Amino acid sequence: MYRHRNDWRGYKRSHLFYSMWQPVSSKDLNEGNVVDVPPLALGSANDFNFSYDGSEIAYSQNPEFTKATSTNIEIYLLSFTSPKTPKLISTSKGVDCQPVYSSDMNWIAWTSMKRAGFEADKRFDFV
Repeated sequence: MYRHRNDWRGYKRSHLFYSMWQPVSSKDLNEGNVVDVPPLALGSANDFNFSYDGSEIAYSQNPEFTKATSTNIEIYLLSFTSPKTPKLISTSKGVDCQPVYSSDMNWIAWTSMKRAGFEADKRFDFV
């Protein structure tokens, strides 16, 4: 997809970066990834959340090849303590977004739309 409504995409993508001030450094958390994080259009600034202890981040992205016709946004976990690939934790073919950690870090809640391809679907909360 090179254009979404009035937004020309070209080869630019949104990525999450993790920065530390002491010592000064930054890391692209989605390096090599060719998708937008947070996702385009159905996503928001609430589509990523750090765990309370700072050991991982939960975020949303659309893993489908054809973004122009897909509303399949999924939730992934990425650990900072070991170099691993992101772990998929949602399973809906609709929009799963806005992950939030419970204060004890035993649960992650997010909103979800059950039906794929239907942007006006009602959102449900999942834990």
